[in-house]
Amino acid sequence: MDLYESSPVARAIWDRADEHFLTHYGFSIVDIVRNNPKELTVYFGGPKGKAIRQNYLNMVYEQVDANGVSKVVPIFKGIDENSTFYKFVSPTGLLSATQFTQPALTLMEKAAFEDMKSKGLVQTGCAFAGHSLGEYSALAAIGDVLPIESLVDIVFYRGLTMQVAVVCFHVKVTDANALVARRTRPFRIRYGGS
Repeated sequence: MDLYESSPVARAIWDRADEHFLTHYGFSIVDIVRNNPKELTVYFGGPKGKAIRQNYLNMVYEQVDANGVSKVVPIFKGIDENSTFYKFVSPTGLLSATQFTQPALTLMEKAAFEDMKSKGLVQTGCAFAGHSLGEYSALAAIGDVLPIESLVDIVFYRGLTMQVAVVCFHVKVTDANALVARRTRPFRIRYGGS
């Protein structure tokens, strides 16, 4: 977070994302990065809390069983229309939980890029590339195709769905000690209740 303290451009990126996370998901990504708490409770009281709860309820994925029958399953199985809170917990700190790591890394990359750009260190029309999560950062930075709010929504959701996907795979060690992942049931990710 050194760049947050020294660069107004980088700070603006982080603050804009932080405001979005607070308004839509009830937590501060800046606080998670700075303090790495082991748990965080998001409360759903009042009209704002109700809207935040609905955002969590809208996060679903489509699960397809061995017979090809699909059903929509909530990512947050512990949240329903009557839930008053949700607690995120990670014994090693929330920053090591994928749903928080991915937005933090993406924001760090976007903020660093915008800081370099503001100092004239990025050529106009330069080539760009990224791999996996880095593709989002590259598109958001050089391509400038995603507003910060959409970027953090996508990578937060991506991190959550990666955790859900883990239960869809079995990993086994072969005789050659190579890891092989075999999908046990198909799944599709879908945002929204429809």
